[in-house]
Amino acid sequence: MVESFSLQFILTLAVLGVGIGLISGITGIGGGVLMIPALILLLPPDVVPEEARMPLILGSSITVAGMNALVSFLVHRTRIADLGRDGVILGIAAVVGAQGGVATAAALPSATLETLFALLLLLLTPLLIAAPEKKLVKENDAAVDGSSSVDVNVPIPPKSNLRHIVIFVGLGVVLGFVSGTVGLGGALLAIPVLILVLKLPSRRAIGLATTMMLFTAFSASIGFMYHGFGEEGLPPYSIGFVNLVIVGALAVGTVPLAMYGAGLVHRINVRLLRTILGIVVGAIALFLLLT
Repeated sequence: MVESFSLQFILTLAVLGVGIGLISGITGIGGGVLMIPALILLLPPDVVPEEARMPLILGSSITVAGMNALVSFLVHRTRIADLGRDGVILGIAAVVGAQGGVATAAALPSATLETLFALLLLLLTPLLIAAPEKKLVKENDAAVDGSSSVDVNVPIPPKSNLRHIVIFVGLGVVLGFVSGTVGLGGALLAIPVLILVLKLPSRRAIGLATTMMLFTAFSASIGFMYHGFGEEGLPPYSIGFVNLVIVGALAVGTVPLAMYGAGLVHRINVRLLRTILGIVVGAIALFLLLT
């Protein structure tokens, strides 16, 4: 008989979702950086088979990330629409990469996926601590996950040449693959690359990353559903490797609180909060690797 999640577990996720959504909105990070470690530590081992544990965590987490991205997109759609062809190119390329990443995640053992995720957290730790977030927030009044105002009304470059398109396609595929493999939306990785490597204005980089995350998250979510379809032993209300109970428990807090948290950006020392968060994320990564 397949076990169900306890009420205590569901309520714990709902409470955590409130905190995760608030921190995501304030700091501009994607919620997956916090949701996935929480699920790794809290998901009851007797409810989910070991081989399906990490795919279920990743699939459920990135589905919530997609919901957050969709809300952000609907709120700021008139500004994000100005991204034009670059946003579409990056998004479609990320969809292709995400499907490859999901297929890889579905084929790897859960222990390997957990290790890969922990290593990526270590990579993200200096980005959280050292990223010039104050400059971004003041200049853009925007968050990395798109939960605050994404003002991309800056001069749009001339019509893209072939080299420009190839770079965007390659970047989208790589970031999409990484996102699909470890269950993250990819904005936290995309923004530094777009700003530092491609020399894009930060407003435009944030808008492009937000658009890419919308494409990536829903593509990966559908991929996790497909690759987990027919998997035995999954908990009730699972569509493949996406569990609707986990998604609902997290989304009820993360989606509205991310929007609310974005409004607190100018009232809180974001730099200090991101530094603390970076240290916590790094500690979690070390804990996952050592245990």
